[in-house]
Amino acid sequence: RTIISTAMSSGTESRSGTSMSAPHVAGVLALMGQFYRLQQNSSFNNQTARNALNNTNTFINDTGLTNLLFPRLDALQSLYFLDSIAPNATHISPANQSINSSVNQTFIVNVTDFQLKNMILM
Repeated sequence: RTIISTAMSSGTESRSGTSMSAPHVAGVLALMGQFYRLQQNSSFNNQTARNALNNTNTFINDTGLTNLLFPRLDALQSLYFLDSIAPNATHISPANQSINSSVNQTFIVNVTDFQLKNMILM
């Protein structure tokens, strides 16, 4: 498949091949390495990088030519894959943590997470 990039002269052009995909892979690996270093206080190894990339790809069907599936990088999912620390949630209000199901009630929760874990409040 092709990647649209800036052209040498001006504007954009569409190209394909490893010379177009390599910068994307290098960028995702740099993001993953920085995140891992911040979270684990160490560098990650090749196997950790491979596991993260191989387990988080989005597969695209090449319906026009070969009908084969090809992996596409998913940078955010790769970071989620490396994130092993849950966010810290502190219940603030109501102070006594009581729930009254007969009225609408507002809850205040302080959530801190320099990592990436999702928190869903309902």
